[in-house]
Amino acid sequence: MITLDTPTKVLEVVLAGAPATTQLPCVAAYFDLDQSSAGLVATAESDGLTAGTTPVAWLPAPAAIRSRVLRFGTVQNADTAPAILTVNLNNNGTRRAIWQGTLQVGDTLIYEEGHGFSVLDTNGQIKTAANTAGLPLALLRAHSGTDASAGATTVDSIAISGLTAADRLLVEYALQSDAQPTAQPLLYNVTDTVSLSDLSASPLAAGVPAAGVRTVLQQAQDAATHVLSVAEWADSSPTSGVSVVNATFVTPWTGTWTLGLRHGGVTAGGTFRYTWAVYVLRGQ
Repeated sequence: MITLDTPTKVLEVVLAGAPATTQLPCVAAYFDLDQSSAGLVATAESDGLTAGTTPVAWLPAPAAIRSRVLRFGTVQNADTAPAILTVNLNNNGTRRAIWQGTLQVGDTLIYEEGHGFSVLDTNGQIKTAANTAGLPLALLRAHSGTDASAGATTVDSIAISGLTAADRLLVEYALQSDAQPTAQPLLYNVTDTVSLSDLSASPLAAGVPAAGVRTVLQQAQDAATHVLSVAEWADSSPTSGVSVVNATFVTPWTGTWTLGLRHGGVTAGGTFRYTWAVYVLRGQ
């Protein structure tokens, strides 16, 4: 529940930069309570647009001796480019972020009383869970499939953009090679043709599933083209390991590039099976 209990408190939205073509529409449905009786005074809604880097009221301040409760709110990215959005509680000029994240084109940030914040994609599917610490963990890609290519192949990928130097990518996965081995599965920078992280022993043995505990990718402190990755993995043989890679990009981490799930080739008669999910953890 988000409640404004004085006339000096406002819930605001603000963008990290000017939109490419279109400001983001915002809608809020709320009710007011009388602070002396706790009785319902009124229900209402407000709507408007963001104003780039100028904060605007998403939930306006209540009148004196009233409390204003946000029941439902939305901010939709109707622009033609990703938008970094921050929701601030403005308490008499002191702003504190309560949600921040990147909305891809067509994404909608939703607040629901009792459920908190979530982000829906253009198909109405939830992309993020509530995070009141200001560090949203957003799902960028979740997919599964099979492949039997004899040569090195990127079986799935996700376009990456809008990262900052403080952001991290987290990858979870499960892999299996049926009937025949599959050469080294790995994470791959498709744009710059750079290997990022081994995801199992090489090769992935036939009939031995491998599940990643966690793979973390992040920019190194010294340069936007220096990327570090740490992958923990285990399989049912049982074998486990840790892969640490220092990668050098051509495209900066903060630019636009493509992350891929790749293998080195499937032995004839085999099938490579995979499922993976890619998340972004926003830094402060």
